Amino acid sequence: PFFICGPAVVNPGRTNTTPVHLVDVFSTILELAGINVAATLANSTNAVDSKSLLPVLQNQPDVARYTFSEYYSTNATFTTNSGRAIRNADYKLIRQTNGTEFFFNLAADPYEGANLLPLATGTVAWSNYNALVLRLADFQSVLAAPTMLSNGLSNVVFNVSVTRNPSLNYALWRAPLLGNDLAWAPVTNATIITNGTTSVILRDSNAVSAALYYRVMATTP
Repeated sequence: PFFICGPAVVNPGRTNTTPVHLVDVFSTILELAGINVAATLANSTNAVDSKSLLPVLQNQPDVARYTFSEYYSTNATFTTNSGRAIRNADYKLIRQTNGTEFFFNLAADPYEGANLLPLATGTVAWSNYNALVLRLADFQSVLAAPTMLSNGLSNVVFNVSVTRNPSLNYALWRAPLLGNDLAWAPVTNATIITNGTTSVILRDSNAVSAALYYRVMATTP
């Protein structure tokens, strides 16, 4: 539980289910003090994950929030239990260092008793799983983002070429609109072509939507 009281709280005495992390206190205090967070951090070389809770305090619409945590054991006995976790309002994804994943519907299963994996595609749970996978990728800094070399659309075939790293796997994702994390999904029938030693071509042969947005994800095998 997290309690906030003060003159900035609109309609006090209410309960809100917004996921909150301790780091959010940083941006919240700055905004309450009238300080522009973006301008203050403009020259910072450190990534700041803090998201102000002021919209929540003022009972206004808020952006989708994610809570992230990680744990890396220094005890060799428990190395396989190390990993990262991320959640949104209703779902939580845990990915251990050994690749094992757990996915829970916190709204229906708050004590995380039933791992939902593997999932059926096209479901609400599947959309939330994909959204959490993408957000989890944003919190890693070990792998650099793939470098795009070229892209193009011919009829219903979309190709994107990226610089190849032989130690990585590549996947193509797409969404019909931006601004909605639940719209993203991997292109399950994408063709991955190794173009010599320098590049990889990812192809979607069914780019039939009026507008599609793509991203390339690189992962270790």
